Amino acid sequence: MRVELSGGAQDDLDWIERYIGELGHSPNQAIARRTADRVLQALGILEHFPHAGRPGRVGGTRELNISTAPYFAVYRFVADDHIVVTAIVHDRQQYPPMDDA
Repeated sequence: MRVELSGGAQDDLDWIERYIGELGHSPNQAIARRTADRVLQALGILEHFPHAGRPGRVGGTRELNISTAPYFAVYRFVADDHIVVTAIVHDRQQYPPMDDA
């Protein structure tokens, strides 16, 4: 199974890393990089277990809880052998956003 990040999901991951590394209460580049690595590592499970996530809150999507970080990934199948991660969302964020509901 091929797993790729959409542009939006890559932006989410970049923002997470920037926030933790530069903008948060206790900015820390090492923790920021580890968090991004944990997210990417968790997404790797989809290569072998594409249905590991639960049915998503948005039709046609699934959501994978990232147990090593307070995030979940939203993904969809675009072909029998291809998954696109469309968003990486903090557990405390409103999802789907109010304007997308």
